Amino acid sequence: MSSILNDENGGVAIIAAIILPIMIGFAALATEYSYSLTKQIEQQRVTDVASYAGALAYGKATSEAAMQASARSIAELQGMPAGNVTVSLVTSPRNAAAKAVSVVVSSPQPIYLAKVVGALDVTIQTTSLAEIGSGTEEAACIIALDSASTGITMSGGTTLSAPECTIASNATITSPCGTSIITKQALYNSASAPEQPEWCRSIQKADKSPAPIVKAATADPLESHKGVLAAYASVKDTANLKGPAPPGAVRGSDLDFNPWDRTKREALATALAGQGCTAAFDNNTWTVTCDASRDTFTFGNLLIESSLLLEFDLNRDIARKGAANYNFTSIKSQSGGNYRFPAGTYVVSAGITMGGSEARFGAGRFQVGKGPCGFSICGGNNGIMSFAGPSVFELPAGILVSGGLDARLGGGDRNSYRFGMSQTGRAIDVQSGSLILAGAKGSATTFEIAGRIETGGGTCLALPAVDSHEINGSVNVQGALELGAGAYLIDGYLGLGQSSGGASTCNGRTTSLLANNVTLVLSGKERMSGGACDGTAFCASAGYNDMVLVSPTTGTYAQLAVLGPAKVKAGATLTGGAGGGIIAGAFYFPNGPIRMDGGASASGTASDCLTMIGSAITVAGGTSAATKCKKLLGATGSKNSVKLVR
Repeated sequence: MSSILNDENGGVAIIAAIILPIMIGFAALATEYSYSLTKQIEQQRVTDVASYAGALAYGKATSEAAMQASARSIAELQGMPAGNVTVSLVTSPRNAAAKAVSVVVSSPQPIYLAKVVGALDVTIQTTSLAEIGSGTEEAACIIALDSASTGITMSGGTTLSAPECTIASNATITSPCGTSIITKQALYNSASAPEQPEWCRSIQKADKSPAPIVKAATADPLESHKGVLAAYASVKDTANLKGPAPPGAVRGSDLDFNPWDRTKREALATALAGQGCTAAFDNNTWTVTCDASRDTFTFGNLLIESSLLLEFDLNRDIARKGAANYNFTSIKSQSGGNYRFPAGTYVVSAGITMGGSEARFGAGRFQVGKGPCGFSICGGNNGIMSFAGPSVFELPAGILVSGGLDARLGGGDRNSYRFGMSQTGRAIDVQSGSLILAGAKGSATTFEIAGRIETGGGTCLALPAVDSHEINGSVNVQGALELGAGAYLIDGYLGLGQSSGGASTCNGRTTSLLANNVTLVLSGKERMSGGACDGTAFCASAGYNDMVLVSPTTGTYAQLAVLGPAKVKAGATLTGGAGGGIIAGAFYFPNGPIRMDGGASASGTASDCLTMIGSAITVAGGTSAATKCKKLLGATGSKNSVKLVR
């Protein structure tokens, strides 16, 4: 017995005989389960492709049979038996208003060696959901996104009319008696449903029957919209926009057009002669003629006053000799003096100032440094300042219009505008009068404004059409505003009468806001303060009735009217006096509330509808909003667009 107990070799052999099969079993279990995981990954890829194909087929034909055939065909091509594939049309878990194609693939995976430790055969099951149209075909057209907000809130005899589409709130919907919501259906996602007692059903269909009220979460349909993402990237770049560099100092002999002072008249003749020019005075008009063989003329400060008129080198034969280069330290009229200059290239290092009733330039290139008023160009005195077009303007200190001046910079097509800011931070300051930059019917190749734009009550500001209007600063207007077609990338806010003002005469018609084929993009870097507009990135108030803002119908920004800040929590307000407005396209403030009160109203056009999306939406105080959208226009989805959601 002792010899057996002392035989260690025999003991090891017995233990090995017992343990070895178990070790082999667990090793086999690890290997076979690992193989099963690999097969699951491969099968998931097949499931994803099958659901995607099924969704495309359904979107194209609206046929469940086509959907089934397409999804199963993909699975079978990858070696999956048809009996292992389940295809069905379901509601998207991401958006209750959207459909999705569900594909479930189940395939048995036998276990061999691992059965020695009791392992059983496994079934590999993979699931995929592909949303059809990314929810946009039946998406809500009025949406309150923030689940922690007040949702959609109605009060004070207000109306929200969306008879052919859905309204949706990720929070609650509050619509008490005396208010009205007309909609195809209402989606909410709060703990309790909107209160709708039998005797007061304020959420109705167009036929006055109760609208379906469904609990469902609503995704932001524009969150991944290519146009929205492009706009936000572009307005971010606008924050880096700088004004043009000031021109170098111009030095030359001064020109003082004073016919009564003999000493000044002699000095004038000498200064002009030094550049090959002569001057004649007759009937309160100075006429300057310059050597046609020369192409560059350089002078110091030019001054005309006392209701006199200066005609400077207007007889130059531009057709034969070409336009000349004119360099001045400054150009100034005062006490009613007037001047006219030909087409050409102008470098004026210390500003152009108008203090008379007329200042005219032919078309050309204008590089103008800061003048004594703090701006590059200063005009006033209830006159006319005109620069023909097409022209190029580089104004490092911007432009000031006052005294009822009618100022027109450029005309026709292919103008260019690059303005910097004055010492006040403003690049365009229209205190009274009007400023037409080529006009809303004119166009430009470049529009870069590195500073604020401000206008006073009773004024007119008209801007040209250009693909991208870059404005590094807020826009705060109190008069008429006409916007040429294109995107307005505003690194700040847009305020329309936030403190006072309203519609006024502009280009021969009464206008508050007139903007066709326009998209407004607001960064919200700066927000309005005080009153009803406090904290907003967009506000229309104080007499801005009958606004017209219509988004483009084609291109990157199609159906996008106003895009609020991407990151900043700043919303929009339409308030006292902003009635009868037309906003066609998406009015989109994903991080801020939209509020309408004080009798404001907004609707789409007969052909282009209003889509309103904010963190919360409040309609109060006798206001109304109306849209004839049947679906969310301009979003990324369509029946032919598909997105995997699970």
